[in-house]
Amino acid sequence: MASSAAQALVEADPAFTWAGRTPVGLPISRSEWRLYRILEGWGVLVVPQAPIGPYTVDFLLPDLAAVIEVDGEPYHSRPDQVRHDRFRDGELQALGFVTIHVWSGDLFRCEGKVRGHILRRLHRARGWRPTNRGWVGSSHGPEPATSTPAP
Repeated sequence: MASSAAQALVEADPAFTWAGRTPVGLPISRSEWRLYRILEGWGVLVVPQAPIGPYTVDFLLPDLAAVIEVDGEPYHSRPDQVRHDRFRDGELQALGFVTIHVWSGDLFRCEGKVRGHILRRLHRARGWRPTNRGWVGSSHGPEPATSTPAP
């Protein structure tokens, strides 16, 4: 089951689909668009520019209670921004979300590395992993895929 904040967002707009809009009407960057294309292929609901309390996160995966942020290296490497990001992550984690950060440059240089990083974090935090029949795992997320016993 998703966290209550994530569940409230989905209940507010259960039919949310991309269609060129975001819940708060903000456009997404080229890096965010690239990450969105990766995430949507995983078969989970992806909400870009999702409002959570006082924050707007780059991507919310409400079924997994996960937040994924695309960070530009020059801005997010500054000491004041690192402190702000850590504080914000702590607040989101207190609400039950796992937060995952990816560097925007990596989305263009080594997309496979980004994909692997996100999947490892989701598996470690939620016990979930994608398979060719859907997501399987233990705590958050869609119902586990059923397997047919071998003869």
